[in-house]
Amino acid sequence: MTRDELTYEGQEEVRLDRFLSEVYPSLSRNYFEKVISKGHVLVNHKPSKKSQKLQPLDEIFVDFPPLDPLELSPVKMDIPVYYEDEDLALVYKPPKLVSHPAAGTHEPTLIHGLLYRFLELQGLDSVRPGLVHRLDKDTSGIMVIAKNLHTHELLSNQFRAREVKKTYLALVHRSLERIEVNAQIGRSLNDRKKMSIQPQTGKEASTLFIPISSSNGCTLVKALPKTGRTHQIRVHLQHIHHPIVGDPLYGFFGSDKPLNPPRILLHAYNLEFIHPHTKKLLSFSSPLPPDFSLFLERMGFDTSEIQDPTCYRCENSGL
Repeated sequence: MTRDELTYEGQEEVRLDRFLSEVYPSLSRNYFEKVISKGHVLVNHKPSKKSQKLQPLDEIFVDFPPLDPLELSPVKMDIPVYYEDEDLALVYKPPKLVSHPAAGTHEPTLIHGLLYRFLELQGLDSVRPGLVHRLDKDTSGIMVIAKNLHTHELLSNQFRAREVKKTYLALVHRSLERIEVNAQIGRSLNDRKKMSIQPQTGKEASTLFIPISSSNGCTLVKALPKTGRTHQIRVHLQHIHHPIVGDPLYGFFGSDKPLNPPRILLHAYNLEFIHPHTKKLLSFSSPLPPDFSLFLERMGFDTSEIQDPTCYRCENSGL
């Protein structure tokens, strides 16, 4: 059993289960509810409850007990693999594919496909074997997969320490100039499915937006999140009145109807991180999928600069 020790550094009260699910994005809030109920989480060396409100400088001790294997059957899927070694793999998640099983999910997920493609994942004792981070169902792009528990731990540490550089491509409404958005994000008080800007109680969130080109009232932007809050890019773009084209949750009512986008036009384009074992700085890129690329062409964008066929680089890269 492994143990992590954390200190809550926020200024506002936050529920324990919510805090842990944000710190460990590869694990669900439901998972932490179960771990807390079994006594595996202490706050200031005392037993805790999932609804406990954390105070500034509270010390949290989390034990991760061996997990029951998921009742999952491998499913054959076409999952492009950009890079693979004995410790990790970089794969492409297509749009419309859920990353992992959850309540109400009945169709095969990315994890089902990963279990088929990487046989070593079938032996991992994890609620989400291989997943270090996740993408929303309609978001396409690159993901890193850990092929053993040690690599999973080391990569997770990099994500928590904000040492992984993530670059997304998004098509947004209206002309947008370069801007860095610093606005705290928390669960919406009006709709629990959504996140929103919460200046007093939200978590620190920062995203840099860099325009690439504009056409027909839209701008293709590069988004570089410096933090990893749920729906961060989408919420920040809504906040500055440049929602992502095709976003049903954070878009402006009726604004997408004349454009008829295929989905939310958000793509995880690039990941840069230190290989946990070789210590080399690696950079991996994923070309735009056909639905995104064809929509841009229909809107008058030139996609040649971002359709780089070389998806693997061993040094820092840019668009």
